[in-house]
Amino acid sequence: MKIKIGTNLINIRKSLPFDFESSNVSLYFVKQPDHVVINQSFFNQQVPNVRRHILELHNGSWNFKQFLPQNHIVSSSFDEDEDFSTLTSKSQNAIFLLLESPHEHEYDNNFNPIAPAQAKTGDNIEKYILEILNKITKLKKLQDGDYDFCLINPVRSQTSLHYLHKAPLNKNRRVRNKVWHILWDDINKNNLLDILNDPTYASRIVINACTYPITHTVSNFLNAQKISFIKTYHPSSWGWQGKRIVK
Repeated sequence: MKIKIGTNLINIRKSLPFDFESSNVSLYFVKQPDHVVINQSFFNQQVPNVRRHILELHNGSWNFKQFLPQNHIVSSSFDEDEDFSTLTSKSQNAIFLLLESPHEHEYDNNFNPIAPAQAKTGDNIEKYILEILNKITKLKKLQDGDYDFCLINPVRSQTSLHYLHKAPLNKNRRVRNKVWHILWDDINKNNLLDILNDPTYASRIVINACTYPITHTVSNFLNAQKISFIKTYHPSSWGWQGKRIVK
């Protein structure tokens, strides 16, 4: 089977349950004799980037700082999530954790976007982000102060197409990677640049936590833009100590 996104055709392995028969998702695709066209309306369901916390660096040590969100995303599992694009008050500095693209738990059952890093990925971030940042502090000199901790998907659409086929990501990674690279266009690149170059912030920490091979694409882009960054593994894997490394 093949799926079509714009002018791009992607081959789908027969072992994947891509039957595209479910009536509740049919508005997002059109079946043709030899392929399935994914409608743009599917990719318009974009998960907002968020500020999840304000973190404080003091004497080389990181801590969560208590604050009242201005406009909490009610459907998020994390109480302090705010849509980054609507923030009216920001800290002096920022941490941008780049996550790749939303998957299953970042949408509700009706495919309404929620927020990045829900479920296990979000839990791992809560548990281990201070450890990750303390390791980063040993690699580079950072100024004390408050930092907006922001979760950023370079592509905010569901590139795994999970809502359409329900296949687990470990059986669908090849498709996810291809769709992600199709959507990684000038619009998404410019949107990411606008966030990372936000003039509000005096300093920034950019962490590339995308998975292979997308991490290389993002690293190459950041290098081309002369944006310094730290690399680590995707937070979904931070439960393993060997994945909580920075470089």
